[in-house]
Amino acid sequence: HGVTSASNFANLAPAVESTMASFAKLTDASKINVTPNKIIVRPVPMAGTAAQAFTALGVPQDKLADIVLLNNMELTDKVAVGKMVKIVGK
Repeated sequence: HGVTSASNFANLAPAVESTMASFAKLTDASKINVTPNKIIVRPVPMAGTAAQAFTALGVPQDKLADIVLLNNMELTDKVAVGKMVKIVGK
């Protein structure tokens, strides 16, 4: 997305239109029918570190860093039972 003057728009419009026209029509059902991930709020099931709590909630190891960031935490932060946290799910 960009900004230009009205006088320069006529010069740039063909480049934008040709770029948009070059996209192929999307027909792959697996790409069209994607369900979004959702943020789910859950209580922490056990006291311990954030890493332990999110692992207990089923967060994969490779996603732990992203989830603690989403919750404004560090992996080593202590969390209490029942604290409400955000995880990502379907």
